[in-house]
Amino acid sequence: MSSTNKLRNTIGNKVRTAREEKGLSQKELGKKTDYSAVTISQLESGQFRISIESLAKIARALQKSLTYFLPEQLPFFHVIVSGNIGVGKREWIKILAKEFDGKAILADIDKNPYLSKFYKDMRRWALQSELYFLMENFRLQKKIAKSTAPVFQGESFHEQFRVFIQALYELKILTTHDYRTFENMYKSLIELIPKPNLIIYLKASVPYLLKQIEAKGASFEKKLTVPYLTKMNAKYQTWIKTFDLAPVLVFNVEKVNLKNPKDLEKVAEQIKLAI
Repeated sequence: MSSTNKLRNTIGNKVRTAREEKGLSQKELGKKTDYSAVTISQLESGQFRISIESLAKIARALQKSLTYFLPEQLPFFHVIVSGNIGVGKREWIKILAKEFDGKAILADIDKNPYLSKFYKDMRRWALQSELYFLMENFRLQKKIAKSTAPVFQGESFHEQFRVFIQALYELKILTTHDYRTFENMYKSLIELIPKPNLIIYLKASVPYLLKQIEAKGASFEKKLTVPYLTKMNAKYQTWIKTFDLAPVLVFNVEKVNLKNPKDLEKVAEQIKLAI
């Protein structure tokens, strides 16, 4: 049984138990929550995927806390945290991995021998830098495959081609020949990569990204231009709207701060329901 089905069964069993404790029929609970008896039945049997907002409504009707319906610890699952440069992916990954007693899987950016050169001369070093990251991402899949704990990963295969490579091509930083070279390698490797259980997309405005890069970014990242970051934001928006290999959660990091315990709790609850 998949982790998603296990979670739905856990929620369903707890809804049934709480409903019976209150002496309510499925029809009566449905009336209190604007659901049909059929939907309540599907929920209790693990056949209905419920949103965090709907589960909160049921929790109120049954006079239970939202956390009552969610398991304390989940089995293995794989979450990819995506977003533009400066959005704070690595911080989110580390905090979420700790929250779920999982692993943070991060590419070692500093080991890319082409990255600093890329920021100095993008047209000269774009392909080499991106191919290095492609193979590094492929290597990280071995770590993910061996993990029995939840995994939170950044710098994924999926966004590298659909966002970074396509943006570089549209900005005329990559030639058509280089673009096709990367595309062919990507298509060969992506067939070997398991699908993630969830994508978390972190979004932010370009002024916010520039502020964060200036405060925390590497020296070479501070050379990034407004047109470049704007193009990347646009490509991320397009990609995330069409991504259909896994559920997607979107968070605006200008409004959600994981260092705030209440925000972290809400995000964790949404992750549990989404996977």
